[in-house]
Amino acid sequence: MLERAERTEERNKMLDLFVWIGKLISVVPVIVTICSFIAAITPTPVDDGWMKKVYMVMDWCALNVWKAKDK
Repeated sequence: MLERAERTEERNKMLDLFVWIGKLISVVPVIVTICSFIAAITPTPVDDGWMKKVYMVMDWCALNVWKAKDK
């Protein structure tokens, strides 16, 4: 009986992991869409301050890399 309870607990842990992965996969396209929209409507900052670093992270999240970047 104890073995059956342990197997059920392991299955629940695996199901929780799959649910978590599913939620993560569903959030990623939303992040890319929002960052792409913001990157498209804002000008590229010129200074080397914190705003430039934030914009760089947002560009990576928007998948604006290599030749897709606005120079």
